Amino acid sequence: MNEKAHRLTTRLALEVVASLQPGSWSPAAEAAIVEEAAQTDYYQDLEFVNVRAQRDDPHASGPRPDQDQAHTVTDFKSHTAFNHFLDIRKGPGRFDDYDGYSYRCGSAQQNEVQLARDVSGGWGRWIAELAGFKVDEGIAYWLNDEYVHVPGEKWYRRCSPAAERYSCFRDLHVYDSSRAETLARFPLAQDAGETGTGIPYSVFFPVDNLARYWYAEFLKHPKQVKYLGPVMHALQDASIPHHAAGCMGNWHVEYENALDAFAEKHFPQPEFLEQVRTRVQQWRLRPVGRLPARLTPRDGRRVPSLKWKVQDLVTWLALQAHQAYVHAYGEFKNGFKADVVSQNRLLTLAVAASALVLIKARQSSSPGGRKLLRGETGLV
Repeated sequence: MNEKAHRLTTRLALEVVASLQPGSWSPAAEAAIVEEAAQTDYYQDLEFVNVRAQRDDPHASGPRPDQDQAHTVTDFKSHTAFNHFLDIRKGPGRFDDYDGYSYRCGSAQQNEVQLARDVSGGWGRWIAELAGFKVDEGIAYWLNDEYVHVPGEKWYRRCSPAAERYSCFRDLHVYDSSRAETLARFPLAQDAGETGTGIPYSVFFPVDNLARYWYAEFLKHPKQVKYLGPVMHALQDASIPHHAAGCMGNWHVEYENALDAFAEKHFPQPEFLEQVRTRVQQWRLRPVGRLPARLTPRDGRRVPSLKWKVQDLVTWLALQAHQAYVHAYGEFKNGFKADVVSQNRLLTLAVAASALVLIKARQSSSPGGRKLLRGETGLV
């Protein structure tokens, strides 16, 4: 989702909450949440290292012409964007219930259609010159000599805080530390041009881990309402079909640009607000029932409730988005033409889920509320 849509979606979610629970958030708090939701794409929290010849210290003083180069942004795109996917298309994950973006170890290389030169913006700006390459293929080619600098690797200086924050290694009981998990997740390139290592073979963190971490931070520091911004961002990105299919291409940019226009047109309409309010009320007042342990595609038919963990709401949205990727858009094999019914449904769900989490957060920070909802993130 683009910055504009994140702002519009978060503002509307706050408006829905205000209509249901007047006075929930101050104007200053609302502004902080909206701004942080819009800025999450620009967090410089994941460092890539460009290997020039043989691997060496990218942070050494007095750079040499052949010294490896560390960077958190490629051209104009922050690397944190790689952590904003939930690869439902691949099926069960290796590191999480569902893994994040990966070219070689995920779905990004499957059924690529759109050529890099045909992208109207986004990643296409710096891979357009790769004639004949598909979008994800071009990104993997462009970054093939690089590795993700994570804990456990030589010369690491807390330069990739995302790796420390978003690792949930305890969940699957495979790795005994975040260091062990990240070393397996991001295979280290010793020198340029290796196969089986570097960015194409890395498995980035899924977007539900991002929501999980920042919601836990909010619970620990409830006065820091801006921590809810990246939670909003994660929920909203999960509602994008391409994020749930684990791909950068296949008209991803064009889809999100069309979504901006749809949101701008429909969000001010009273009937759209009312359908979101109705959905939130249905979820908010729903009996708890059996809480999901791990959501499978079959659980896409379930109805969420206020007691669901935030990360499960993210996964549930991604299940809906993946269904749209397959059924509403036919995996974009014939290009992109906006499906208004699908756009309306996914945006309604994104706004409603954002509003539900804001209500949940407000309850958790009220007197007695934190005790009532303790442990809901799985981290505290």
